[in-house]
Amino acid sequence: MIKICIVGNNTTTLLVGLKELAKLFNGDIIVELDCLSLVQALEPQTVNKSRLFSVTCDIKEALKHFKSHQINWVCRDQSKFAHCLADWASR
Repeated sequence: MIKICIVGNNTTTLLVGLKELAKLFNGDIIVELDCLSLVQALEPQTVNKSRLFSVTCDIKEALKHFKSHQINWVCRDQSKFAHCLADWASR
């Protein structure tokens, strides 16, 4: 099982990351996001009419390459370490 943590509403990062991961791995994954609107948009059976529609469709399609997936919302306080890493990596 692989766990992915995406900081902020970074849909492009998630999509690219899933596509790259699918080249190497197709098992179970957990995706943790601190963007509640994105988590809600990725729920099964959700009809998304937001500006995220196109990319959420692409993300849902990318998730099909894995044996199973779980999308979790984490509050920003819980993802503080990920924020620090992202800040450090962007320097």
